[in-house]
Amino acid sequence: MRVVFTDADPEATTIDLATQVRYLRAARSSSRLVNNVVIATVTDQYGQPFRGARVQLASTSTDFLFSGPVTTGSSGAARIGYQHSGTGGSTETLTASLEGVTGVTGTVDFLWADDPPIGFEVTTSGGTYEVLAADPQRNEVVVDLGVGFGTPTVVVYDGNDRFRLEGRVVSLSLFESVLANEVDDEASILLLGWASRDPDNQADRTDWYLVS
Repeated sequence: MRVVFTDADPEATTIDLATQVRYLRAARSSSRLVNNVVIATVTDQYGQPFRGARVQLASTSTDFLFSGPVTTGSSGAARIGYQHSGTGGSTETLTASLEGVTGVTGTVDFLWADDPPIGFEVTTSGGTYEVLAADPQRNEVVVDLGVGFGTPTVVVYDGNDRFRLEGRVVSLSLFESVLANEVDDEASILLLGWASRDPDNQADRTDWYLVS
């Protein structure tokens, strides 16, 4: 064991960047911007919260609008708001950095989800799509219409539907619990398919097929 004693002043050395939700719906119009919030937590070389750091935010998206740096408080955290004007499904990578400090960054991916194309929700004809996110409170699942974060797209289920897990009919609560657990496990891949879907008819009974 080696013990080092030092009285060096604290310096910001680490940024942890996190989103409050996994996804949001993209803007209906490029003139009606959608707000999003991320939390940046800055710590020093001793692992303690670093107060007074000025955090900048950048994005891989060209539809990204950010007004300027945000300063961390006594907890080392900064709540950073920005706006997104894109109208289609996409994935952006957000990067936080410190004003006046080089080599200290934190990144996180965020999904902007779109509605399905007209007629898309009727059936997948036995095919399945990778699940990217889910919100049981809204009965929404975000699936990837392309390979490797192609187009995040929202599909909606309800309590009138039928749910299958690995081909076996299951309850809505089990369906949602599997969604929640598997989506949180970044190492797993969850696939979703459906049949007999009419998104304009609330009385329609859709068959959902979940494969882990």
